[in-house]
Amino acid sequence: MGDQQNQGIVANISSESRIDFKLHILEKNNYTIWKAHTRNVLEAKGLMAAIESELLNSSRERQCRAILTSALSNDNQMKVINCNSSFKIWKRLEAIYENKSSFERENLLNKLHSYKIASSKEIAGAIGEMETIAAKLKLLGENISDESLMSAILRALPKQFSTFISIWRGTAAAELTIDNLLTRIMAEAEDGNRSGDEDAAADKALYSRQLKPKPKTKTQFRSRRSRANDTCHNCGKPGHWKRDCPEDEDDEESDDNSPMGRTLHARFRSL
Repeated sequence: MGDQQNQGIVANISSESRIDFKLHILEKNNYTIWKAHTRNVLEAKGLMAAIESELLNSSRERQCRAILTSALSNDNQMKVINCNSSFKIWKRLEAIYENKSSFERENLLNKLHSYKIASSKEIAGAIGEMETIAAKLKLLGENISDESLMSAILRALPKQFSTFISIWRGTAAAELTIDNLLTRIMAEAEDGNRSGDEDAAADKALYSRQLKPKPKTKTQFRSRRSRANDTCHNCGKPGHWKRDCPEDEDDEESDDNSPMGRTLHARFRSL
């Protein structure tokens, strides 16, 4: 019984000491991230020496080579198929991809320093993307300081942050940190979004009130009812008032056809 317990303890210890890591596969466009991740795995396993110098005929060399080839796509495995050591595999991959990385570094630098944020609603996602760009540049060997990143973020802010930028530039030097900047920007963006939503709601309510038809007044209802019940003082018929009496129109037409009316029309035509 005791021997079985001891064997179980030994098994647990050995399984815990053997740490397996999920490897990223090197494709065409992920060399920078792949390189950083693979270096971390090799360092955790104590195998960095195998890619820094030739360690032929050693267990660490064979283990490192197995890890590297397991982390390559089929196309990349064909590129290093004649390399017989981890050191040569690593150098071959650097020769293939480091030149491409220089172009990538220039593109990322341009993107970081020309980045523009359209509105405060896009602040969170945009700053996250800018931080990702800075992290990629660091992996490519570009030294992106916090001051440089803060300057790029301030330049990228929308126009409504002009007052915020002025206040930030007057902040004490000890408080000019990337964490403080991001915290204040997010708070300012949240306040701006909240006030913007309130303004939009007010505008919508005003627009709805303008479109809504006005209710009829009591006077309008009363006049319509009284007109139906009243009697015309001109013709004596119900349903209309004197000013709307159709017989007045007939009288006007008849006046025009009278001799006096025809005479007046003739005089106006002769003028």
